[in-house]
Amino acid sequence: MVNQLYNEEYEFFHVGLFLLENFSEEALVKLIAVAGESRDIFKKHCDQNYRQSTKIGVIGKVFNNKKTLVIRDTSKVDFYHSTPYFKGQSEICTPILISKEIVGVINIESREKINFDDADALFLESVADIFAANLSRINSTKEISNYKIKLISYLNFK
Repeated sequence: MVNQLYNEEYEFFHVGLFLLENFSEEALVKLIAVAGESRDIFKKHCDQNYRQSTKIGVIGKVFNNKKTLVIRDTSKVDFYHSTPYFKGQSEICTPILISKEIVGVINIESREKINFDDADALFLESVADIFAANLSRINSTKEISNYKIKLISYLNFK
């Protein structure tokens, strides 16, 4: 998905997919997919284990408000959080929601100031909704499989 967003829509941007990690004491999101110019940087420096608190930065604001955030100039917001490897000038971030609960975000950044607009936000929200529906379907399939295994085990002991 991030590669398609990068190749077809935002080819000179950093496109990242972050999902919530439930097992940590502090609410963290883990970068699970990345495309764009920062891909090699993250691979080199983070060994695909980059995590960020849901309490800081644009990602934190999106997590807390559960709404898409468009930032045309990151220098004008006091909550912008950059990594040691990548600092964007513009950013758009949208939540991935399942049953009104946030499970992750799609984050796009540019090294240049870009005039993201409502169409960009709406498009990214649609992509997030499709991704959330697929995640939900995968989780439902796993739950059904687990239920079947338990039922079979139960019936075999009767």
